[in-house]
Amino acid sequence: MASSARGITAMDKDRSDSLAQMHLVKILRAYILQMVTEVPGYKALLLDKDTMRVSSTQFGRTELAEHNVVQIERLDSNDSKEHLELKAVCFLRPTRENVTMLKRELREPRYQSYHLYFTNLVSQMHIQDLAEADAAKEQVQQMQEFYGDFVALDVHHFMVPVPCNEVLINPRAAAAFGASEFEAVDRLVQGLSALFLALRRRPVIRYQRTSDAAKRLAEGLYTLTYKQQPGVFDFGSRSSPVVLLLDRTDDPLTPLLTQWTYQAMIHELIGIRDNRAVLTSSKVAEQYREVVVDPASDDFYKRHLYSNYGEVGLSVKELVDKFSTASAQHKQVDR
Repeated sequence: MASSARGITAMDKDRSDSLAQMHLVKILRAYILQMVTEVPGYKALLLDKDTMRVSSTQFGRTELAEHNVVQIERLDSNDSKEHLELKAVCFLRPTRENVTMLKRELREPRYQSYHLYFTNLVSQMHIQDLAEADAAKEQVQQMQEFYGDFVALDVHHFMVPVPCNEVLINPRAAAAFGASEFEAVDRLVQGLSALFLALRRRPVIRYQRTSDAAKRLAEGLYTLTYKQQPGVFDFGSRSSPVVLLLDRTDDPLTPLLTQWTYQAMIHELIGIRDNRAVLTSSKVAEQYREVVVDPASDDFYKRHLYSNYGEVGLSVKELVDKFSTASAQHKQVDR
């Protein structure tokens, strides 16, 4: 019990430090670590399409396996196989679709028990629906809100996975994508509200007056944080950060420029999605085509994230020279 208490104390201290630094990666990692460590024994991680992206940018399968996570599954996979030896840790967005699938899962449970963690505020109606679905088998052990409704790509860089963000730039494209501008704005409100709940701060909202989309987003965020849920977003004397909402269409020139820094060039020439670059050339072996470009795991990438092309070239030459010297020394030893 003493070692467990020390572990919890260390986790609380890390979370407190990450909140003070507004370190988004550490905050999300702390959420996921708490989920998989407070549920004892072997477990399965049940995710939706968005939380799959959230978790995969923070943890690999190997690291999760160290915490006895032996299976990772999408809630919508329609897998009917039973895993009664495993406990289900469900990390999900509190959407109507997810609640419907979760109710079906609880009526015919495939796991030993269920531990529910939602990425945002859960409505009373959804809580009641889940309680009714679980009434017969009583498999749900706990339900908590862990505010991870965004993807943390870097320490201070995040994104909200909007399915069709093109409609924000071109509202006429809504019919082609089967989504509306209002749906996209609503998803952004959800993501930003989760971000500020995770940071434990209520924002001061500023927006671009000439943009209808920025105005709608600001109004939606203000309504939620100051009118609908003022008590939830009341964090006492904590400082209030300013969230500045700008419209991408107001600056059409910047996306046309070619940046000459390391990260920007990788994204420009190859493309980075959720801290991964996929090499499509047939000359690259299949097992090396997906490359993780994450400052947390790649020291060279971390040091040269914003270095220009010339500086990166010199650093690469230094590494090649060191490797050549080390190889020559090994050959001499072998002789």
